[in-house]
Amino acid sequence: MEDDTDGAFHDATPTPPGPDLISGLPAELKYMVVSKITNKKDLSNLCLMSKTWNDVAQPALWHAFEIPIYGRKKSHRLLDALANPACIPAKHIRRIRLSSIYYCHQSLEKQIWETLGLISLNSLAEFCAEDVPSFRIFEILKNQSRLTDLTVKNLEVEGEHGTPDIRTQLHQELALQNLYFASELHSKTENVDEEFSAIIPIIMKSPRLQKLSINITKYYDGPLTFPASVFNRLFMSSRSTPITELRLKGIDLTKVNHSDLTTLSFDALRVLHLEECTSTAPLLDSLAAMHRQLQEQKSQAKLEAFAYVTPQHDKPEWPTLRSSLKRFLSSFSSLHRLTIVCRDDDYTWLGFELFELHASTLEFLLFESEAYPLEDLKLICTHCEHIEQLGMPLPDTSDEPKDNQIHYENDEIPSYLKQLARLPKLHTLRITSGDYLRYLNDSALARSCLLDLIRHGSKIQVCAVLLVSPFENCDYPVYCRVPARRDADGCTGEAKVVKVEYGDANLDLEKTSILGDYHPEEWDVHFKPL
Repeated sequence: MEDDTDGAFHDATPTPPGPDLISGLPAELKYMVVSKITNKKDLSNLCLMSKTWNDVAQPALWHAFEIPIYGRKKSHRLLDALANPACIPAKHIRRIRLSSIYYCHQSLEKQIWETLGLISLNSLAEFCAEDVPSFRIFEILKNQSRLTDLTVKNLEVEGEHGTPDIRTQLHQELALQNLYFASELHSKTENVDEEFSAIIPIIMKSPRLQKLSINITKYYDGPLTFPASVFNRLFMSSRSTPITELRLKGIDLTKVNHSDLTTLSFDALRVLHLEECTSTAPLLDSLAAMHRQLQEQKSQAKLEAFAYVTPQHDKPEWPTLRSSLKRFLSSFSSLHRLTIVCRDDDYTWLGFELFELHASTLEFLLFESEAYPLEDLKLICTHCEHIEQLGMPLPDTSDEPKDNQIHYENDEIPSYLKQLARLPKLHTLRITSGDYLRYLNDSALARSCLLDLIRHGSKIQVCAVLLVSPFENCDYPVYCRVPARRDADGCTGEAKVVKVEYGDANLDLEKTSILGDYHPEEWDVHFKPL
């Protein structure tokens, strides 16, 4: 009997390839697939698959562009290509980031500005710049009529080679909706007033401005004085587009008079952050009065998020501010996010009654202080049933020996922390310290707390231990829950946790934002690689 195995093998014809199901997807689904891809290399490879996929992926690949300042030859070639009118990728650019030009060659700096002038950027929506001369920012604003987002850090007001200031030439109204300005000063020889004076015309010429963030970080003395005229312009009742978000850091509101505040409109304000600002009591009192007027009109305040961080310099009269905070927070209800940070022993604990009216709606609660009564922790666990992110210092157990405050040898935690398992929606727990935490094993505490809460039925996913001081080491322990697996008998194994870093891909950044709030790197979020 002949064996025809070999013949059958060699005579077999190859199976024709099946249809390309992915390429046959509707255009809407293709754009949806591309929108989920964040890696630039993956988008670049997708552009090489076919002309169809190139047309879909290329706008996402070039949507955000960071101008290179290192590697002169490569940078020159790229800028030359973008300056070509026939360059298709340049038409897709909507966001541009320009890092500090201090470190690039003079010829490259010149080409960067020439290229920005040649590229057709009428559809540019966002521009982010660091250590850039102010007159260059004004040139961008004058040429980009559709620019809606502007982020500026450390303006150089003097300009280049004696170039005159062109602030007075900014006549037309701007389309800006979001403005973020940040400046860091390390010595008294640096003057932020000139930088801020360059930002004022931009604010005054932006009637559609909705979100304003001003961050002044001074490492030597008091905050920057906020001009009353600018503040009044922002909240004047005749504005067609009212301010919805106001975030101020290192600002002195002394010149904003109480009499002026009573004539302003804060009805549309949804987010208010006051970090290390002084003379804020009049503003809080005016907001409280406005909220009471809304209640009389059977209306409700729209404020959803409030944050207050006590200043480290020029401490205000705490009793006065404490009273203003209580009047303000008791004048309305339904906050979703609340942050109160007291970074000094002079600030006493405010108590649960401060946010009692908001307990039923709070989803995000961050408190940092040196003293924390156990009774308030019980009230939080009883009334704040919608809490998803909770940041709290270890409760005040000063009457107990410090050696007995935390028992984590057998993954056991104190009973007052176990009651957090009663919060049905708790996702992320951030524990901040008293002074004694630095002497404890914070990594073991974070791990034990997460494990013990899971064993008590909590749905918590993340636990971290951070120190109160912003100048401490930022390498803090973060533990994440690992989904339990079922064995062959269908039984679920014990819960497991793993140590991760903040920003890990396994973490839901929206539900772990409390780990980054008021962190030293918080204000650099706009300057991370695109």
